[in-house]
Amino acid sequence: MANFPAAIIIGASKVTSQQKVFNSFGINGFRQIRSQPNHRWTFTLNVSVKNLSVWRDSFGYMSALESGVNKVTIVHPGYTSILGAATGTITVNGATQTGQTINLSGFAISTTDVFKRGDIIQFANDSKVYMVSAGVSSDGSGNASVALIPKLRKSPADASNVNIAAVEFTMSQTKNATVNMTAPVIGKIDTISLIEELF
Repeated sequence: MANFPAAIIIGASKVTSQQKVFNSFGINGFRQIRSQPNHRWTFTLNVSVKNLSVWRDSFGYMSALESGVNKVTIVHPGYTSILGAATGTITVNGATQTGQTINLSGFAISTTDVFKRGDIIQFANDSKVYMVSAGVSSDGSGNASVALIPKLRKSPADASNVNIAAVEFTMSQTKNATVNMTAPVIGKIDTISLIEELF
C-alpha cells in the first residue's frame, strides 16, 4: 500500500456514499427496506499533472495499482480538517460499543459543535472512515455521544485514539487508469475512480 502521489493535482471530484439497500413490497403493500453492513465511500477524481516527467511517473504509479489489485491511501482535499471545534487527542470512551453512535472523550468541556455534521473520523486499527451525521456538543466532563454514518463495523478499543485530522481513506481503483495527452510537455489523467477498501 502506498500514498497517493502529491504531484497529481486533484481538481473537481465526486464523493459517493455507497450503501447497498434491498427494497421489497409485502402482500399488504408496505415497503420493506433492508441494508447490508458493507458501506463504502467512492471517489471520482478529475486530476492533472504539471509536466511530462510528472505525468509519466504518475501514470506509472496508477498503472501499478493494477485496477484494484493494490491499494492506495489518500487524504481527500475536501476533508483535510474537520469543521467542528475539536482539537487535541480524542479517545474512545467505553469498550464493546456497537451501533450507529459512539461515546468519545477528550473534548473541551461544555463546547458546542465539537464536531459538525459532515466531519469524518477514523478509529485506531480500522481502515473504515466514518462520517458524523449530526452536530455534537460536549458535556461538562469533555465527553460526547457521536452519531455516525454508517454504523460501526467493529467495536473500537476503549481509550484508543480517534483520528480527526487529515483522515486517510484506503482505496483501490475501480477501472483502468486512462490518459489524454494534451500537449508534448503536459499530461493529463482525465479521471481516477477509487473505492474504499476494508480490512
